[in-house]
Amino acid sequence: MFGGAGIIGSLLFSLVHRFNPHLFVIGAVFILAACLALMLPLSGAESYLVILSVFWGMAIMGFGLAMQSKVLVLAPDATDVAMAMFSGIYNIGIGGGALMGSWVGSHFGFAWVGVAGGLLAALALIGYCLAIRKFGTGVVQD
Repeated sequence: MFGGAGIIGSLLFSLVHRFNPHLFVIGAVFILAACLALMLPLSGAESYLVILSVFWGMAIMGFGLAMQSKVLVLAPDATDVAMAMFSGIYNIGIGGGALMGSWVGSHFGFAWVGVAGGLLAALALIGYCLAIRKFGTGVVQD
């Protein structure tokens, strides 16, 4: 379900991102934060977790494509190097998330990993919105 939903996220990216890149990224990160935060409260029913996985898959694919698109726009003459750097940074984020998840799991219980991830995503979203407000362009501008 998660992987198949990524295809839908990719289609949404190709249809919607070009009209308002900022709003697209805000929406994707909001959905990610909500899915993570809702994992614990909705964990009692498998059907709810399937629905969260679908939205999570769509949002993470849309977010990843939006970031890759921006990298390609910023470095049109060195796309291979830029994408290699982006991939490395993305993997540092994955590793950091695993480290944080391990810490949260060992201190609070693994049921709370989603809540912690949701809070972190919400903080990132607030930072992005503040950057857009202060600088007028934010990070994603095509």
